[in-house]
Amino acid sequence: MGMTITEKNMARHAGVAEVKAGQIIECKVDAILMNDITFPPALKEFKKIGKPVFDRERIYLVPDHFTPNKDIKSAEQAKVMRDFLLRLNSSKLVIGVCIISKSVFFCFILLSI
Repeated sequence: MGMTITEKNMARHAGVAEVKAGQIIECKVDAILMNDITFPPALKEFKKIGKPVFDRERIYLVPDHFTPNKDIKSAEQAKVMRDFLLRLNSSKLVIGVCIISKSVFFCFILLSI
């Protein structure tokens, strides 16, 4: 059986002829897109690695689950995102609503810092 579209894309970015489900690969990424739920814990793990950001212009953070912030904890999560991008001198914080349905991604941009 041939590879799925996702497997073909991953193989191309990993520089290999073929990948299979469950296989661990290292690949080049076009961009990083994270939201207000996944970014704060991912940042903690990233800091443990101790490597620099690969390209500040290809990191997009979207605080959409708790926008507007529903409480202090969600506001703190949004602040972690803003502070990270400000330290990088990046303007890739997108405040809006994102919907991912099957293979379609929609993002309604309300504000970009």
